[in-house]
Amino acid sequence: MKSNNFLNEQLYHTIKQERNSIIFTRMLLITFLSGLAVSASIYAKEISKSNDSTIKSTSNTQTGDGIKVNPNDHQTYQSTDWELKNLKGDIIRLTDYQGQPVILVFWATWCPYCKKLLPGIEKLHQKYADKGLKVIGVNIKEDWKPKLYWDNHNYHFDTVLKGDAIAEMYGVKGTPGIVFIEPNGKLLAVKSFSDPEHPLLYEFAEFYITD
Repeated sequence: MKSNNFLNEQLYHTIKQERNSIIFTRMLLITFLSGLAVSASIYAKEISKSNDSTIKSTSNTQTGDGIKVNPNDHQTYQSTDWELKNLKGDIIRLTDYQGQPVILVFWATWCPYCKKLLPGIEKLHQKYADKGLKVIGVNIKEDWKPKLYWDNHNYHFDTVLKGDAIAEMYGVKGTPGIVFIEPNGKLLAVKSFSDPEHPLLYEFAEFYITD
């Protein structure tokens, strides 16, 4: 009798283990299929964004949120033009700097990494501005007073306001974001770092400066 009970207990545990294994396998399969579905959804969205971007770059003149698409500019300048106001209220356009290397620095007053980076950007500006380098700050995700912040830190390179749409256009996800644009308007690189002496800043400037 005890032997039968022991066998029944073993059989019970064996069946239970097999059932748990089946359930676990099913859960893994469901998780895997769900992951495939999510990946497919993300891929579809990225394709949609890519298509939208292509349409914007090849359509007629179009303005909105600071972005201006002008196919005529693209014949000589390989970039989507945009225009935003600076701290003085003047209109700044990217195409104003055709023929110059441009560094866009995306920043916000609340960003501690920007606070570390910006003094180095000011130093870069002071060293290379007269040699042709154009540095433009682009304020994004702002919740305070960028003009007061700028004045308090005594920065002299130009900065524009409400640049969130421009950040999205370049794929800048947060602050600080650094965008390198060649003199012909071609987008060279989009980076994110807070090192005020980052070698990329000086390598880019030295490559394009004119004596």
